[in-house]
Amino acid sequence: MVLGKVIVSASTKGGTGKTTSMVNLAWCLSRKKKVVLIDLDLNKSATLCVSGIIEANGKDVTNILNGNKYSSSLYSDGNFSFIPSNDRIFLYDSEKSAINLKKSIDSLKSVYDYVLVDLHCNITGLSITALKSADLAIIPVSSSDPLALAGAMRQEKLIKEVAEGVKYKFLLCRHQARKTVSKQVVEYFSKEKKSTVIKTPARESVFAQKSSGLGLPCCLKYPKSTVAQDYKKISKEIERSV
Repeated sequence: MVLGKVIVSASTKGGTGKTTSMVNLAWCLSRKKKVVLIDLDLNKSATLCVSGIIEANGKDVTNILNGNKYSSSLYSDGNFSFIPSNDRIFLYDSEKSAINLKKSIDSLKSVYDYVLVDLHCNITGLSITALKSADLAIIPVSSSDPLALAGAMRQEKLIKEVAEGVKYKFLLCRHQARKTVSKQVVEYFSKEKKSTVIKTPARESVFAQKSSGLGLPCCLKYPKSTVAQDYKKISKEIERSV
């Protein structure tokens, strides 16, 4: 049996484009493959970003953390499935919950081609469990943020410490080609991290913000926008990476 691939977000810094990227990558991948996106973010960001597709009505990730089957938490729309977060998820940061999460991820891998997990910025036992289960960790980097490099290097070090051997890739997000800091960030990754950076950056776009506010992936609501085209290219790069 060919098992699905697990892809997790990994960022200890807010505002990097983490959730926007995970939601749109999940949607792009689901156009041809079976994909499930799990929201493990306390802020429920991904849950809000897909609320226009899937209306959560009580089922959420705490069901699987309690040891129930993943079907008790799952919503589906065609090839795209979703497990919402819960703003009380911090109460489930225990060894038992981490074991239940690992079991659910393993079960989902036997059904889905891709299992994507959007993690919270704070490092928890659940986050570490998801990272250790990953075939690929994506480190989003806001290329327009002067503090981006420091945050990205900190996240890289953390992955090496808590999930040794897990493959990771940097994803440049919120890119503004005319901005000096964006040019500097791209230049750094092109030279120093060439083998671990996704070639296509996701450009800053008002359409990404608008679609998130509507509870829809940008690639669904504004498929012809520049950032939607970026995520389509990025999804293809990721398919080749795992």
